[in-house]
Amino acid sequence: VSGMLVGFFGLDSLAPPQVAVGYETVYWIHIATILGFLVYIPGSKHLHLLAAAPNVFCKPLQREKAIAKSDLENESLESFGLGKVSELNWKRVLDLYACTEGGRCEEQCPASNTNKPLSPKKVVHDLKADLLDQADIILGGDVDNVAPIVRDGAPITDDVLWSCTTCRACEDICPVNIAHLDLIIEARKYQVLMEARFPPEVQETFTNLENQANPWGFSADGRADWCKDMDIKLMSDHPEAEVLWFVGCAGSFDDRGKRVSRAMARVLQRAGVDVAILGPEEACNGDMARRAGNEYLAQMLIQQNVETFEQYKPRKILAGCPHCYNIIKNEYPQFGARYPVVSHAEMLLDLVKQGRLKTSGHSLGSLTFHDSCYLGRWNGIVEPPRELLRAVSNGQLTEMQRIGNQGFCCGAGGGRMFMEEALGTRINVNRAAEGLAT
Repeated sequence: VSGMLVGFFGLDSLAPPQVAVGYETVYWIHIATILGFLVYIPGSKHLHLLAAAPNVFCKPLQREKAIAKSDLENESLESFGLGKVSELNWKRVLDLYACTEGGRCEEQCPASNTNKPLSPKKVVHDLKADLLDQADIILGGDVDNVAPIVRDGAPITDDVLWSCTTCRACEDICPVNIAHLDLIIEARKYQVLMEARFPPEVQETFTNLENQANPWGFSADGRADWCKDMDIKLMSDHPEAEVLWFVGCAGSFDDRGKRVSRAMARVLQRAGVDVAILGPEEACNGDMARRAGNEYLAQMLIQQNVETFEQYKPRKILAGCPHCYNIIKNEYPQFGARYPVVSHAEMLLDLVKQGRLKTSGHSLGSLTFHDSCYLGRWNGIVEPPRELLRAVSNGQLTEMQRIGNQGFCCGAGGGRMFMEEALGTRINVNRAAEGLAT
């Protein structure tokens, strides 16, 4: 290429001194441009060129499937959660600097896709801008005068924080491993615990969880009413059961959920599984409260279940709800409860492979499958439910466009199931339309 350019510009006819001068001139222009850009990088949006590599290097060796536990017993802490940018630890600051602002997270975000004010990319950018704007105050040690993240006129508003479904699509697609959810959930935690600031409709849900250990406020004594006529044993009567089935709140109280539980119970009985439930001893798993920022209530519910588990020491825990599965498997160990946990899809497929369950041979027609975020994206359980469905439908499984790790949220995660969805269009309708299109 250089030889061609020499001929094109007639440089081969220049005298050696002229060539040397031209070379030195272009060389130093090049070097000055590079060095000038290096000086420009730290104070510009191109800072990610320096921060991205160390941020990827410092990511957890194993993918984190749990949100951070707050030490609520630590009396030296003046606040909980993330209220000001001065409270960011070094890793979260590195996350902010590493953002390339490429927008992949925004393209995948169900809130952003349905015209909500949340954009994961913008949250990171706004936090970085806030940090840089208040840098002099922070470096001067005057942290008491650092403005809160959520304040009048700030880009991060209540609607931004509470639009998140915690589906984790943003983190999964991010090329530089930014932990968007840590920022959002910690900010929610501060708003709930320190400011008592959250969507008003959630207050009733929190009260129901506190009083009856379920989000609807049904009597805790009625948790086993769904199986009164089914000869499903309680752990209190059959503590040596092979499997402890953690039914969950929806499976115990919601009308459609109860039909699912009854169907699951019939299948387990047909397969001869020695299963028992906790019944009135079961409390909400704590997922809704934790992801809605109420860490205190979540820990109360988790600790109640952990103490029950410790009483029976189950050999295996079956969870039909993806949220129950995720939190018991990945977050209960924070509280000392480490037990084998299996999802309903995994257990049913295993029973089919063992020959303990046999399909009737009747085709169920064309089926499609929605990947729950907490089963698929959070825990990588993508193939077992599909393999099971193919077994019972003679292979007729029609996939939606967004599946597996690229699946689209139903809109109910992150406590959103118990909040109104008044902004933009409904996430569940978006997903249902995609299912109908198959």
